[in-house]
Amino acid sequence: MSHRVVLVPGDGVGPEVVEAARRAVDATGVKIDWDLRQAGQAARSQAGTPLPEETVTAIRDARVALKGPTTAGGPGPGPASANNELRRTFDLQLSVRPVRSMFGAAGVRLGIDLVLACMTGEDLYAGAALQAGSKQARALTQLVVGSGLDPDDAGLSIKFMTKLGAERVARAGLAWASAARRRRVTVVHKADELPATDGLLLHAAEGLAHEFPGLTVDELSLDVALEELDLRPAGLDVLLVPSAHAALLTDLVSSFVGGVGMMPRANLGPEAAVFDTVHGSAQAHAGRGTANPIAQVLAGVLLLRHLGEDERAERLEASVERTVAEGTTLTRDVAWGVSRASTAEVADAIVAGIEESVGRT
Repeated sequence: MSHRVVLVPGDGVGPEVVEAARRAVDATGVKIDWDLRQAGQAARSQAGTPLPEETVTAIRDARVALKGPTTAGGPGPGPASANNELRRTFDLQLSVRPVRSMFGAAGVRLGIDLVLACMTGEDLYAGAALQAGSKQARALTQLVVGSGLDPDDAGLSIKFMTKLGAERVARAGLAWASAARRRRVTVVHKADELPATDGLLLHAAEGLAHEFPGLTVDELSLDVALEELDLRPAGLDVLLVPSAHAALLTDLVSSFVGGVGMMPRANLGPEAAVFDTVHGSAQAHAGRGTANPIAQVLAGVLLLRHLGEDERAERLEASVERTVAEGTTLTRDVAWGVSRASTAEVADAIVAGIEESVGRT
């Protein structure tokens, strides 16, 4: 069976790491018809938008994409972020971010096998920032805060969450965890301080727990979760979090395993799934051949599982793990005390590992 997958190189180091991931995925023997499309700054300079309509149409038809990192912002009119436009256009409400330790080195914690399941459709990702002194900020300050604060001196950041949105994300997160045969989902929250938002997600997950009898569903306040991650990370499994806490937790857990260059991401919605990395485009390193492709290759593992190609996904993941564990072919961000390989050399090693495993079967 052949699969159609939209391939988006992205910006900065994106084309390099996406090419490495494409090579690795193809080496598994899966039949994929790659549909090359553009998004990000390259698309913005050519089409005036970071997400051209032809890319939207291609993803809508294929329902799946492998995407490189893209750069937000830039001169000219139009939306600032291809990622935000993808989330809005395809209702990518859940961001799944696995993180697992594959080798022992300075700064790497052994025994880490965690997944962050992050809300991306609401909360901070759908909020608003009102500058101090603006008409909107003054009006809202007077309405909500009252007379105890100078309305001309108050800037406001607003986040919101709907009951429906919380239920959808909680159900999607629990369903993903169940399908992935995880054992526990922990809602990480600040519901005591933010009952109208974090509290909604917590109550939604608790209310849906009976639909997933194979899962333990519990909760931790953000402060306690941070302590648990520091002292007993092996006891945690899947962390379901509002977007307000996603960046903090992503930075923390990725630091346990070598950094964001080791952490893939699956952006999931009812209309499409987009697989990429949590790291940015690193424009300053573009074209040098030094970018770590591991996170993008692991995004390819998530892609293969999404396509139902579980055996090939395991083959690819096993080759990545062997390459990382051997430690002789790694890029400079994780090559502590050993020779530093190029992006292409890491891809070569992963592909060779796949071909070797196929030869043994």
